[in-house]
Amino acid sequence: MKFDFYFNVGKEVLESVDLKDVFLVALVAIIALLIFLTPSEFQTALSLHYKNPYIPSFLTSAFVHAGISHLCSNLLIYLCAALFSLVLLSLSGRKKFFYIFFFIFVLFFPFVLSALNLHFIDTRIGRGLSGVVASFLGFIPVSIYLFLKEKISTRIRNLFPISLFLLGLGLAYYLVGNGITGKVIGTLSIFSISFLLLYCSLKNVRPSEISKMVRKPRIQGYLLLSLASFFIYLSGVAGLFPQNLQYQDGFVNVLSHYSGLVLGFIATYSYLIVKEFKE
Repeated sequence: MKFDFYFNVGKEVLESVDLKDVFLVALVAIIALLIFLTPSEFQTALSLHYKNPYIPSFLTSAFVHAGISHLCSNLLIYLCAALFSLVLLSLSGRKKFFYIFFFIFVLFFPFVLSALNLHFIDTRIGRGLSGVVASFLGFIPVSIYLFLKEKISTRIRNLFPISLFLLGLGLAYYLVGNGITGKVIGTLSIFSISFLLLYCSLKNVRPSEISKMVRKPRIQGYLLLSLASFFIYLSGVAGLFPQNLQYQDGFVNVLSHYSGLVLGFIATYSYLIVKEFKE
C-alpha cells in the first residue's frame, strides 16, 4: 500500500524507543524551561560571569537563557537533533552509544565550552544551551551512517559521516563568513571535499543492490527517515549560524556553536572508528 513505509517504520520506532528514553531527552528542556520561569536574580546567579567565574556556573549557565526567543530556538533545535539521533541509533541497535554521548554532551561539554568562551570571548556574561545543542547536531551525521549501514548496506564506508558533517560546516561558513568572494570560494571548496568523500564512501555499494531494496516499503521508510534527519541537521546549522549575529542587546556566540558542532562530531566519530577497529 502507498503508506506502508510510514506504518512499518513507525511501528519499529515505537518498539525500539521507550518512554524513559524520550523523557531523558525532554528532561534537559524541562530543566531549562523551569529555570527560565525563576526570578531574574536567580538566573543571573546561575550564569557564567566572565570577570568573576566560578566552576559550577560552567554547567548551570547552559540552562539559562536571555529571553523567550533564545530559549525556544535552542530547545526546538535540541529536541529535534536529540530525538532523531535517539531514533536512528535505537533502530540500528546502538542505543547505548546514544546514552554515552548524551551524558557527555549535557554534563561534560558545558565545562569545555565555557572554558573556551572564558578564554576567547570578551563579554560580561555567558548563558545558553546552544553549544550543547550544536554538539547534538554534530552527532547526527554519525547516527545517520550507523543507521544506513545497519539497515541499508554494510558496504557504506566510514567516510560517509565526514561528508555529511562537511556539508553542514560549509553551510555554516557561508552564513557567517566575511566577503562574498571568500564565502563562495570557501564554501565551494568544503562542498567539493564533501562530495568527493561521499563518492568514496558509497562507491562499493552495488547499484543493483540498492535498486532491489528501495522497492520495499520498509526500506523506503528508512531512506525517508535518513533524509528527514539530514534536513534537521542542515536546518539546525542554519538556525545556529544566522547571517545577522546581533540580537537584542547581545550577539550570537558563533565560537561556542562552532566548537560544539566540531567537538560533537569529532567525539562521536572517534568513538565510532575505535569501535569499528576493535570489531
